[in-house]
Amino acid sequence: MHCHTLKEVGELVYMDTTAGLDVLNTPLTILSTSTPAGGLPLGMIIASDESANTFTKALEILKCLIPSAGFGERGTALGPQVIMTDDCKAEKTALHNTWKNATLLLCVFHFLQAMWQWLWDGKHGICNNDRVTLIEYIKKIVFAKSEITLNAIYNDLTTSQIYSKYPNIQNHLKASWDHRYEWAIAFCQQLPIRNNNTNNFAEAGIRILKDIVFK
Repeated sequence: MHCHTLKEVGELVYMDTTAGLDVLNTPLTILSTSTPAGGLPLGMIIASDESANTFTKALEILKCLIPSAGFGERGTALGPQVIMTDDCKAEKTALHNTWKNATLLLCVFHFLQAMWQWLWDGKHGICNNDRVTLIEYIKKIVFAKSEITLNAIYNDLTTSQIYSKYPNIQNHLKASWDHRYEWAIAFCQQLPIRNNNTNNFAEAGIRILKDIVFK
């Protein structure tokens, strides 16, 4: 249990859920952190489903198993400063219910992957060349170093001819823009994430479980 008292645990925690590990498709959730020594597991949750209510109850049980000096001596009531997840509404709702003061971030890789998949989906009618142009705009917005630059690039995109061609992309991007504080690097500069903007450490832990433990 020593790892729970490390400073890094109080700064940044990853939460990642996978399924398909058994015939019942039971979801398995891992909480972990990143340190100079690599990724460290903090807890695992095996649940019956992936609802916000189930996640909330599971996190409350997990809190009881973590030392009182957990999360870098911040304590289990306060929890970590930052938690990074995939774009899972149930996870985010449960985390907010459990640690209301924690800043919730969205893994940049999964955000861009979801954007690319949306653009590539034929039912949205985006031309091939336009897909590339749009994803480049979005990447520049994500990785902008300041809010001023971020807003300038977003303004360039929303006033461009390519943007005006697709009302559906306008609606989709507007919805994502409303949550920009979760995925834009510009808003993470003062957060203790140690240049980690993806949950690769959590993904690695999931792969070990799938390929070795549950093989």
